[in-house]
Parts: sequence; C-alpha cells; structure tokens
Amino acid sequence: RFDVTPQTARLEADYGHISRLFGPKFFDSSFISALELPEGWPPDYEDDLWKFLKEKILSPLADQIHEASRFTTTYAPSYRASGQAYYGPSDSLTRLLKSFDEGRNSSRKKVNTWIEKLDLGRDLQVERIGPSLYEATIEQNGDRRSLAECGSGVSQLLPLILQFTVGKTGSVLLVEEPEANLHPDLQARLADLFGELAKVGKMMVETHSEYFIRRIQYLVARGDIDPDLVQILYVEPPSEESSSQLRPI
Repeated sequence: RFDVTPQTARLEADYGHISRLFGPKFFDSSFISALELPEGWPPDYEDDLWKFLKEKILSPLADQIHEASRFTTTYAPSYRASGQAYYGPSDSLTRLLKSFDEGRNSSRKKVNTWIEKLDLGRDLQVERIGPSLYEATIEQNGDRRSLAECGSGVSQLLPLILQFTVGKTGSVLLVEEPEANLHPDLQARLADLFGELAKVGKMMVETHSEYFIRRIQYLVARGDIDPDLVQILYVEPPSEESSSQLRPI
C-alpha cells in the first residue's frame, strides 16, 4: 500500500524520480473504477498536482500493467547437467522427451533438423520404457548412443531444441546463457537457431558470448534476420555513482 500526500507527491515530482519510472486513460479505466475509494476520491484531477500524477505516473503505470498482463513467459535455464541413460519423473528433461514421443511427425522432424544443423548427430529416438521413464538416443558416427554417451553439447542444447519445437512456451521466452561451456563454433551456430525463433516469437536471451552476438549481427547484415526484430543491450556494471545501466549496441 502506498500513502501519497500532496506534499510527498510534490517532492517526488520536483525531483523527477516518479516521472521517470512509469497517458490519461487511468481515471477513466475499469481499473480505477474497480477500486473501493473513499468519498471524494480521486480528487479533482484538474488540479495541477493531480493532473501531473494522472498523466505522468498513474496512467502510464496502468497501461504497463495492462500490457504486461497480455504476456506469459517461459524460462529456459542454462542446462549444464551431464546426459543420462534414463530420465524419470524427477528429471527436468522428462516432460520434453514425453512431448517428443507423443508429438506429431512434423514436430519431431524439426527437432532432428536442428540436431543435424548444430552437428550434434542425427535421428533422435525416444522410447518410453516405464511409467514416466524414458530413454533417449542419438545416432553419432553411425552408432546409436544414449545421451549419457554423448558430449556436453548434446545434453545442453537438446533441452533447448525440444523446448523450442515440441514444448509449450509462453508468448515471451526467457533464455539464460544458452552458450555456457560450448565450443566457440557451436556458440556461433546457436545464433542460427535463435534467428529462426525470432521470426515467429518474442524472446530475451542473456549471453556472455561474443561469438553468439557477432553471429546475430552477421545474420542481420546478411538479411537473414529483420533488424527490427533484434535489439542488443549491454549491461554496464554498477559503479559508486550509479546502478547498472543498459546500453544499446
């Protein structure tokens, strides 16, 4: 709960703190009409102070809340675990393997297309061998191998590929350090996958990889990705004078 008096609001307005944080739809909105306000509230918004609060703070805030409510998010963490021979109910990959096993042929084909594009192998096969217990194998160099027998690139990137193709995602996908512990060449090729995803959905990717960033820039320059679909932001570390800052690259 916020207790705002004209004095404190005027103080904040004078210093410009509030106005930087967050349009005149607020007092006419169903949002404000749903509030149980005391008699006389909201006050006459023709008053200079409340006009400022309405136009510069409350209306933009209400618009942002409305806009945010339209989105759902899916979080894809950085996968650093080693591959396993079998995946059971407590394993995070089990849900995605189940979706692959039960999915349409077109979805499974997309998965295998990206496995080959990223040079991870070919022909992912998933077999249900018990209640909520799955075995996943990939063909590499002519041999079929379990994920436990594959390199770290497979165990890290397969969950991402599955999430993007057969998993259920929200309207915004949040991805954390997809390049972690990967070879530089694979970090760069990973950008191709995200470039395709940017054409069909919204995402935010946290990365420390210059190879990934340079590849995204190259794909934009080559015309493979619409520049309007990409924004690269560098997070400036905090200093004694200021907090972290976002700088467009």
